[in-house]
Order: sequence, then structure tokens, then C-alpha cells
Amino acid sequence: MIKKIYKSVLPVSVRELIWRRIHDIRFLSSIPSNLYRKIFNTYKYKGDISYGENSVKELNSSVKFSNIEDLRLSFVDLDISFREGEFALYVSNTGDIEKFLPGLKDRYPYRIGVKLIKSQSIHSDGTPFYCGLDASKTATKIIMTAVGSVEEKKIISNILSEHNVAPRVYDVIKLKSENNVIFVMIVEHIDGEVVTGLEGEMFVKKFFAILKDEGVQPLGGRSSGDFSAPDFGKNIIKNNSGAHYIDIQNFNLNVNNKLTSAINDTTHFGASNLIRSDRYSYQSVPGMDIKGKRDSEYRLHVINELLSRHNITLTNSHVLDVGCNLGLFVKYALMCNASWVVGLDMPDVAKTARNYMYRGGFTKFDILGVDLKSSSIFDQLPYKSFDFIFYMSIEGHIGFPEWLGKLSFEYFLYEGHEGESIKGITNKINSSQLKVRILENLKSRDGDSLSRPILLCKRAQ
Repeated sequence: MIKKIYKSVLPVSVRELIWRRIHDIRFLSSIPSNLYRKIFNTYKYKGDISYGENSVKELNSSVKFSNIEDLRLSFVDLDISFREGEFALYVSNTGDIEKFLPGLKDRYPYRIGVKLIKSQSIHSDGTPFYCGLDASKTATKIIMTAVGSVEEKKIISNILSEHNVAPRVYDVIKLKSENNVIFVMIVEHIDGEVVTGLEGEMFVKKFFAILKDEGVQPLGGRSSGDFSAPDFGKNIIKNNSGAHYIDIQNFNLNVNNKLTSAINDTTHFGASNLIRSDRYSYQSVPGMDIKGKRDSEYRLHVINELLSRHNITLTNSHVLDVGCNLGLFVKYALMCNASWVVGLDMPDVAKTARNYMYRGGFTKFDILGVDLKSSSIFDQLPYKSFDFIFYMSIEGHIGFPEWLGKLSFEYFLYEGHEGESIKGITNKINSSQLKVRILENLKSRDGDSLSRPILLCKRAQ
């Protein structure tokens, strides 16, 4: 009742002014303890997390080989269908993939294709140069250096996939046979018809506008045969979702300064104070010099210590982060070697988060832009069962929606809101549809935020 009267009597501008001054008071009151933490605790918690890193994993081939030519000949003998380009072999039939990489298709929630890279010339980022000197007689050192690495092609392809004009890259792995290794890109398989003529010219115009907007530089410009009529090198393929340029090769990625402003614009909650700008990120972003209301590194330190105390590992797990914001815990789970991570947030936040994650080189995730209260979320999820669910400072916004109760999970990590008590959120969880037992509870304070309760729960048997 009081809230209704408050909203009916005071105009929006006055309410915003009051809310901002409340943030000022909170911020000023937090300075003493936060200053202590930042000065004396920084060296304690920064960089203390032992990650498996977002590194290239090795998988054993069931077909023996010493080099790419051996493997190509084995494909012929085993009747494995493949397409061959100058710098890669491509296998798309699920049954054929199973013949040399059994179980690979089960690692990803979507239909995959396998691109085997011929080059063995390794870039400083640990992946091969896409156009290695050892892969083609036409390659030169200048071409190899200009085109860059498989890692760079992965990032560019994923950035462009956000516009639905290129296939996603789900992973980069090392295919291993004894001491021999071939790098493999696991990609979204685009099956359809080749685009030609006027339709192709219209796509190229749209494609180049997207390249410019995303800071992707094409090598050779539009004069390349891949962008010339009538058939555009047969690299533009159309399926039910639209036309895609499938051979992301001759492109370089420039710095895109728009990402920083997008993070501040979309991941904030309208908070401000006497020192911060009117719109600043909800959480700090290490490596981008973005300050936020929450201290991301300290949050990770607290959560990592909590999981370690209970011997909980995210390795090879399926993880869900509800209200993921920029993807702090999506990234954390992937760096702990999770198999696949799903983040959920509002559409504009999710779009920025995907861009941030793609540019960081992460692949094995979905960040879905949704109405978090909608019952349709359950049908949109690539998995219905998760090993771990992060539910961080989101319950006050959406409660415990009906779709959440349908999911199967093992662990549930709940972070409350500023000023909430452990007893209060314990009662909320116990009265919800979640059937869990609480393993540990604690309170934590970070950044410009007041203390918040955290409960680690496990699904009750």
C-alpha cells in the first residue's frame, strides 16, 4: 500500500533523485570496509583460482594417422565422405564423424561438422596458422601471417554468427593418434543450396556492412573471387535460417571500442553515486579496465573457495546461470572445464554478453535473451538437466519461476540481495518448489555492494 502511494504521489524524476541519493549513502558508507579490502586483500584473492583454462583439449582418434594425408587416405578406405579445400578437410555426416571420433556428437547440443586443419605451423596463440606453408604449395609466409591463426578465425566466425551470416564454431580440439596431432574446428553445419547471382550480391552488401560494424577487416576487399558473381566461390550457402558465408578465412579482427560502452549501457541497473557515472557496469570486467558495482574477482574468489570446501568440481559438467549478466559465472565454469554452459538474461544484456564471450575466445556456451519469468524458457534450453545452477542475486527480480522446478540438477548456488538475511532466504528456499538441502551458508560483501547471503544447496534425494 505504501509503495503504491509513494509511486502515485511522487513523479518519476523525484523518485529517481531519491534512489540515487540512497545509492550515494550506500556507496559512502561502504568506502571504509571496501578500501581495506581493496588495499589489503587484493593480493590474497586476485589470481588465486587454479583454472583448467579455456584451452584446446585432446581427443583420441579411433583411426591411426601420422599426418593429414594418412587420415585422408583412411577416410577413403573407410568410405568416410569429406570435402577437401586447399587448407582443410570437412566431414559433416554424423555417422562418418562417429567412425573416427566416436562420441564427439554427444559433446555438443547441436548438429556439428568437423573441419580438419592441414597446417601444422603453430601460431603464438597455440593453434595452427590457418594457411600454413606446409598445407599448400600456393601459401607464402606473407599470406600465412596475414590470414592468422585458427583461434582468430574461430573468434571472427562466432562474432559474425551473431548476425546469422556465418556458422558458429563450437570448439577447437586436438585430434590425437599416438604422438601425432591434427587441429580440428567443431562447427555449426550449414546444409543448404549455393547462393548465386543477385541474391548473392545482396548478401555480400549486407555482409560487408556487418564486417565494418564489427571491426572485421577483409583481406583483399570485394575483389576476391569469394565475393564475385556469379557463384561467389560457392561459399555462400542458404538454409532455413538465411544465407551464410561458410569459409571464414581471409579476415582480420580489429579492436572494437563499442564493446566497452555496450557493457556499461546494458549491464547496469541504473545505479549511480557521487563518484561513478550515471550508468556503470553491474560488475567489474578484469582486463578491460571496467569498474562496476560488484568486484568480480572477489566474487569468484568467494565462490571458488566455497566449492573447493565441498570438493565440487565443474569439470565435464552442464551448468546453468540464471540472470547471468555479462557472463561472469559462465566464463568461470568454462575455465573450470565445464562441458557446456547456458546463461539466461534479458535480450539486450544477452547480446552484449555473447559478444564479450566470443571476443574472449569462449565457445561452448549459450547465452539466451529471454523473459526470465516465462514458462517457455524450459523448451528453449538445450539441456533439461544440469549438474550445477547459479542463481545469483536474481530471486528478488523473478522469484522462483515455474520452469525452474521442472529442471533436474545436483547443486544450486543461491546469492541473495543486499540487506537480506540468511534466515530470510533460507525460508524462501524451503517454501519454494526446489527440493534441496543446504550444505553451507555465509555472507559476503564486495565492490560498492552491501553484504549478501550465499547458500550452497544440493538436490534432496
